[in-house]
Amino acid sequence: HVESSGNVAPSDSQANIPISSQKANVRTQHIPVSSSSNSEPITTSTPPPLNAMTSTYRSQTTVLLSTCIIEVRDYLGNYQLIRALLDSASQACFISEPCLKRLGLSRRRSSAPVLGLNHSSSSTNGLVHCIIKPVGLTEPCFSIEALVLPKLCADMPSIQIDKINWPHISNIKLADNSFNKPGPIDMLIGAELYPHILKSGRICGAEGQPSALDTIFGWVLLGKIHDTSVSENSNSLVTCCTSTFPLEAALMKFWELESVASKIHISPEDEQCEELFKETLSRDNTGRFIVSLPFRQGEPDLGDTYTSTLRRFLSLESRLSKNTSFNSYIKRIGNLESQTYPEASRLLLNDTYVDDVVSGASSLTSAISLRDDLIKLLRLGGFELRKWASNSPQFLSSLPESAGQGSLSFDKR
Repeated sequence: HVESSGNVAPSDSQANIPISSQKANVRTQHIPVSSSSNSEPITTSTPPPLNAMTSTYRSQTTVLLSTCIIEVRDYLGNYQLIRALLDSASQACFISEPCLKRLGLSRRRSSAPVLGLNHSSSSTNGLVHCIIKPVGLTEPCFSIEALVLPKLCADMPSIQIDKINWPHISNIKLADNSFNKPGPIDMLIGAELYPHILKSGRICGAEGQPSALDTIFGWVLLGKIHDTSVSENSNSLVTCCTSTFPLEAALMKFWELESVASKIHISPEDEQCEELFKETLSRDNTGRFIVSLPFRQGEPDLGDTYTSTLRRFLSLESRLSKNTSFNSYIKRIGNLESQTYPEASRLLLNDTYVDDVVSGASSLTSAISLRDDLIKLLRLGGFELRKWASNSPQFLSSLPESAGQGSLSFDKR
């Protein structure tokens, strides 16, 4: 029998609990989610509206819910397969936390209560934007906002169902070929999209057989079926519910989260940093900002790094200067190619210090020409110039990244 005090309410499957009742019944309770024009206005102190539905099923039967396999776009723009539940009684769409992590999508902050029977409650963990479509097709595509929950519901179906040769659905393309195997639900698609998903096709089964509805995802199976594999003593209870904030309460929550505190409290160290910033901030003639670094207890002792650096430099210089074959080879290349590359040879003979060529030119055109000739000259001897540096970005722009470019400034500081 059916007892009802209103319309069928939005639902989100929450539990699958064995009970001992032997009587099949469906009880539907509806508490309005919005007031009529003559009702008192809703205030933030009003308890959140609740819509709940409880169904009990007798032994050796189970009820199929409309599951389907769909594609959803991940953070890379690729589409992944997920298992969804179509629920025309849900006011919102939901996605499970494991599915969200698998897709790599970013969520926005959102917290809405989801209440169950006897005031059991949970909260959503954010809101995510999703693009979904049928498997293997480019359209239609739907853009939805889904609330995030740790887990949407128990595995569906609750038990393994023996596949029976139901002749009325033997030649249709199912939206979920594993409808008979218990498995997790990744997404719940609510009433917002339900009318856009359904097609006109419908196949009604006989008693104990599922009915089929045609959707853009394929045919979904739903309804009570008789299954001899189910224990005679087993029954199942499914409780479904959704709850939403009143609009005024949601807006109040938003402003509480987004409002700026009247006074910002900062630590003494932060105050010192701010004072140092104000006192030492300046700009040089190139427009760059200069500010002193803050230290907790005076300037740290970094040691005598100059002495150790100079010592290493002199050691390298001494080692390279003893390599007469290297220096001789460089000079030989400069002398041999002085007719072909006169300016580059002059640089190689006069402006080379150890293994660095340090020089310049009076114009950008001359500098680029000199650079290209020097590269060609040293390439004849098997040398590849790297670690280029210049105060001209145009000079460096035509060099490959592998050449190790570096920008210099000769402005006075």
